[in-house]
Amino acid sequence: MLENIEKILNMKKVRWEYMDVKLKDFKKSIPEESTINFFIDVPATIKQLYNPEIIKGISGIVNKHEKYVISALILNMIGHYREYFINNFRCFTNVFFMYNSKIDKYIKDNVDPDYRKTYYEKRFLLENPVYSDLNCLLRDNYKRIATIIDYIPHAYFIDSKDCDYRSIFPYIMDLPEFRNNFNIILTTDTLMYQNTLVGSTIVLEPRAEKTRVIKPDYIIKLIGGKSKILEKNPEYVTIQPENIILLNALVNHKSLDTTGIRNFGYCRAIKFLNDNGIDVESIILNPNSLDDIFKNILTKDEIEKIKINFKIYNNFYLANKYKKSLELAFSLSNKYYDDKMELRKVNETFYKKSPLRLDFMFRGERWLKLKFSM
Repeated sequence: MLENIEKILNMKKVRWEYMDVKLKDFKKSIPEESTINFFIDVPATIKQLYNPEIIKGISGIVNKHEKYVISALILNMIGHYREYFINNFRCFTNVFFMYNSKIDKYIKDNVDPDYRKTYYEKRFLLENPVYSDLNCLLRDNYKRIATIIDYIPHAYFIDSKDCDYRSIFPYIMDLPEFRNNFNIILTTDTLMYQNTLVGSTIVLEPRAEKTRVIKPDYIIKLIGGKSKILEKNPEYVTIQPENIILLNALVNHKSLDTTGIRNFGYCRAIKFLNDNGIDVESIILNPNSLDDIFKNILTKDEIEKIKINFKIYNNFYLANKYKKSLELAFSLSNKYYDDKMELRKVNETFYKKSPLRLDFMFRGERWLKLKFSM
């Protein structure tokens, strides 16, 4: 069981030789001794742990020291990526883990009560008959991560509580101390693609040798996928990248339990916009403009549905909506205790079989200039 968990989570640490290939185009544009903001999507990282084969063996480790292997594997992602960027880019890193531990109250109560219904029942209910052991295990590991990470400089475990964690990245980008850095988001969630529209930002999708980097100039083509329609009409994907938010509002999101209009997938939505003469080279971000844009094309109910979906899928809208809550969430994660002895003690007590790679986590620290040999 532990071997399976280790295999899944270690795959989220993209091998350095793969990153060398995927990130080579960015090396010249990122100055040495600058800082990279590295964001880790926690729900995407642990998604595969909900595999039925993994679930079967979880109960056997819930009450053992081995249960903290998950926190060790997740925390060691800090060292893996921090060591890579200091060695290969001569850059320092801020590492942000993004997660929310409660149901998004605003969306559920005011926008769409079905949003992520299956996801929440599966991942958040500790009494869930199938997933309760795993949910309890993850809850305990997240608590330990939140405690330990306070002893690691420039690393943050941000729990946005009842605010969807997609809002965390836009919020951090509004803070002056992080705003002008190069940003990398480790995720496989397409709803994170819109974040590449902010500053210098890319998405890194960890898929072993098939790992890919996603840039804003081809996110529309990527979500459109491979289809004969788009192959025959390559001009269809000349939609402004910012309009990915509009496309998200048009399509069904089965994994989120939300619907768009006319049973659209991305390819059909792209074709629809082009075939109906929608000015896709203009940026459509104001939901109040949809009445004029889709007049005589969509029904009133369809337009209202798109307006509702704008509130769900626009990460920047959510960040603005949740600003006060996000301020509190970040302040709770924005701590650093310079107590290396305490960290060593925790490592020796709880992580004998899966030790924290503290040497990597502290290497290349610009501000503290620490030498941390274990």
